[in-house]
Amino acid sequence: DGLALDQPRVAIEMLTEPESGPQQSLGPSFFNTFLLDTGANGILAAGGIFGGAVSELQDAGMVNVAVYEELGVAGTTLMNVSDAYQFDFAGSDGERLTLPGTRIMSNGALNFGGFHGIVGMPAMVGRTVTMDMTPWSDGSDFYMNVAFDDALPAGAGHRYEVPLTMVSFPQSGQQNPDDPLPTWAPLPFVTARAEFGGKSLSGNFLVDTGAQLSILSSDLAFGIGLDQDGDGNFENEKETEIDVGGIGGTVTVPVLLIDKLGMGTYEGPELRWSQRNVAVIDIDESIDGIIGMDLLTSGWFEKVFVGTGDDGMFSHVHFDFLDVDGGVGTMVFDMRSDLDDVQYDGDVNGDGKVDGLDANAIALAWLGDDPET
Repeated sequence: DGLALDQPRVAIEMLTEPESGPQQSLGPSFFNTFLLDTGANGILAAGGIFGGAVSELQDAGMVNVAVYEELGVAGTTLMNVSDAYQFDFAGSDGERLTLPGTRIMSNGALNFGGFHGIVGMPAMVGRTVTMDMTPWSDGSDFYMNVAFDDALPAGAGHRYEVPLTMVSFPQSGQQNPDDPLPTWAPLPFVTARAEFGGKSLSGNFLVDTGAQLSILSSDLAFGIGLDQDGDGNFENEKETEIDVGGIGGTVTVPVLLIDKLGMGTYEGPELRWSQRNVAVIDIDESIDGIIGMDLLTSGWFEKVFVGTGDDGMFSHVHFDFLDVDGGVGTMVFDMRSDLDDVQYDGDVNGDGKVDGLDANAIALAWLGDDPET
């Protein structure tokens, strides 16, 4: 589908802490739709039109107590760090969830388009998160549903689980040693494999629901041979280029076509997306690539925008962040049943197994009808 068709969203409200006296709402009352972002360590409020969420929060009395330099896709941006407040958020069902003692980051100059801020991993630790694409199947909603729970919802039998490793990043953006730090949580990474022209490399990919397009680092892109003319850049190989904006500003990057992008599963088969567009960006030396929302919403374009055709590849994508303290998580795909057809590498005779009979079939095909030759 090229880019992600949608990204998960939550409604938010900040309030003074109950211990500090009668609770007061700081809003935002209008600019309260935030992106639910697995690729963000913290929680951010942005500006945009009419000052956005930042103006609403500050007008209601939000106090900032420090400055923090936050890293994003295009570099770093200085962010205000708030005093500790109660941070409430809700998915599509409107059920209020609470994070007490939360310090958010904010910058009125940031503009995240249709989102007025970012709710990162602090809201997801110790919970399961479900992105439900089924409203697109019957046209009941233009947006995906988002749900939080304390257990992984049951599947329908066509489920694949991808292991995640939770990585804690140091809070290196502190400006003064005694400054309060923003509320922080680890990020989910997966071992993924990129392939082009028969050459493949695996690396540590950040799973980022805040990214509309999947990404490779330049080292990994060079490693799989995307620089086909060897001139040290991708200018002659790019399909197009796009402006990627966010924290740190905006950067123009090349978009290239790769043959495959794959992730292993606990069940055994590797999930593979073929003929994928990827951007090439260097964000941090520990990030070899990014798994974006374009993979998670695969196949829904025609159904959503034309109203015809089959459903997309996945009805639901779940994140199990119940054991973040143990350093692990799981990304769970509920696949459309008629697409759940495992292909076996090396299964030459098509019997669903890779064994000596396949070697015999290869030998006979190479030798011809007469083994004596």
